[in-house]
Amino acid sequence: MGTFSLSINIIVPLCLFCCIGYFTRQRHLISEEGYSQLNKLVFRILLPSGLLYSTFHSNFRQGFPIKYGLFGALGVLAVFLITFIVIACTHYPNEKKGVIIQGISRSNFVLLGFPIIQSVYGPHIGATAILISFVVPLFNLLSVIALEFYSGEKVDYLHMIWNICRNPLILGSLAGMVLNLVNFPMPYIFDKTLSLLNDATTPLALIALGGTFQFKAVKINLMTLISVNFCRLVLIPFVFVGLAIIMGFRYIELMSLFIAFGSPTAVSSDSMAQEMNGDVELAGQIVFSTTFLSVFSLFIWISLMKAYHLI
Repeated sequence: MGTFSLSINIIVPLCLFCCIGYFTRQRHLISEEGYSQLNKLVFRILLPSGLLYSTFHSNFRQGFPIKYGLFGALGVLAVFLITFIVIACTHYPNEKKGVIIQGISRSNFVLLGFPIIQSVYGPHIGATAILISFVVPLFNLLSVIALEFYSGEKVDYLHMIWNICRNPLILGSLAGMVLNLVNFPMPYIFDKTLSLLNDATTPLALIALGGTFQFKAVKINLMTLISVNFCRLVLIPFVFVGLAIIMGFRYIELMSLFIAFGSPTAVSSDSMAQEMNGDVELAGQIVFSTTFLSVFSLFIWISLMKAYHLI
C-alpha cells in the first residue's frame, strides 16, 4: 500500500467518526448530558476493557529486547518530564496545563500502531506488541499524574497517589498484565466480550469527541494548538527518531518507535480530561487537530524513512 494511501485509509475514518459526533450534536440527536455520559462510559468501561484485552493478548514471554524497551520507556518519561517542567513555568490556568502536558506527551500508539505497522510488515509484529504493552500503561500513568496534579484542588499527594492507583485505565492495564503473566485460561465468552468492547471503544470515543467539539473556541486556543501540534507531530519525532537511528534501530523496531513518538494525541485524552476537571474543549481540539494533521505528518515521516531505507 502506498504511503499516502496508508495515511488516508487509517486517519480519515477517525476524522469521519468525529464528524458523525459533530453532526449528531448539530441535529440534537443526543443531548449535552448524553455526551457527558458517553464519555464516562468510554473512560470507565470501554477503555479499561480494551487495555485489559490488549495486554492480556500481548506476548510477554517472547524475548524482550532490553535496549529497545528501555529506549521507548525512557523516551516517553523524558518527553513527559520536560513538558511538565516547561508548562509548569507558563501562565496557563491549571485546567489547561494538565491537558497540554497530556496532549504533547501522550500518543495514539494503540490505535495507529498495529494498523500502520501491519500494513508495512504484515502480521508478524511481535516487537510492536511488546512495546505497546510496556509504553501504553506508562502513557496512562503519566497522563493521570498530570491531570490529577492540575485538577484544581489543593495537591494532596497521598490522595493523588490513591486516585492514580484506582484509575480505571491503570487497573485495566495491570489486570491484563497479571492475567497474562499467570497464564490465566480466559473463557471464550469473556474473551469475546472483551474483544467486542475493545472494537467499540474507538468509534464511541471519537463520536463523543465530535459531539463536544466547538469550532468557536478554536480561535481562543489557536496559539496553544499550533504549539501542541508542532511538538507532538514534528519536534518529538524529530528528536527521538533521530536518536533511535543513531542508536542503530532499524525496520520494525524503528517504525514502532516512530509510531510511539510521532502519532497524534490519544483519543482517550478527551474522556480523561472530562473526568479529571481538565479543559475539555481544549483536550478535544488537541485530539481533533493532531489527528487531522497527522495525515500529512505521517506521510512525510514514513516517506523520508523509506527513502533512506530505514524502515
